[in-house]
Amino acid sequence: MQRKLRFARAPGLDGNPLRRGIDRLQTAVTLGLCALFLISAPLLATAAWRWTHQASLAQQRAEQGWHQVSAVTLQSTPPADQYASQWQDTAVLASWAAPSGIKRVGEILVPAPLAAGQRVRIWVNGSGWQTGPPLSPSQLTTRAIGVAALAPILLAGALLSIGWLARWLLNRRKLADWEAAWTLVEPQWTKQR
Repeated sequence: MQRKLRFARAPGLDGNPLRRGIDRLQTAVTLGLCALFLISAPLLATAAWRWTHQASLAQQRAEQGWHQVSAVTLQSTPPADQYASQWQDTAVLASWAAPSGIKRVGEILVPAPLAAGQRVRIWVNGSGWQTGPPLSPSQLTTRAIGVAALAPILLAGALLSIGWLARWLLNRRKLADWEAAWTLVEPQWTKQR
């Protein structure tokens, strides 16, 4: 019995006659926000998963037209300075042929050192402009899982902020009520007018 009373007292559900209306309102706001989270979090995670999955499928369809082509560097990479890492890529001017046969020229990232005239494989879109490699199915799944996990976390942050603001406002109201009550009682206790 004592244990049940303790669990009911913690959120303010024990029916204590000393609890004021504002205390019951604060309990109702807290429990309402908790219930809202428990109901909304799974729905939001599912919606975020579906939205991300649809966006990933659209991106996969767009990436189906990407091809790897051979680009020829038009300039050498600059000499590495003492602070540059040997694994750091460098941008150099290169030319390549688009899938339609149009010649394209632009900057590409290549590992240093590389001389002019070297061939490098790059990914291009259907128009022949350079892109990165297409995303793998595991990368798309990881993205969807990440968004589905992040959505309830953001919801919890928003609801915690609302709860904190409500608690702050209600505590201000409680302090104002206590001050008003003390203003009435103080003269009787201290004999001050």
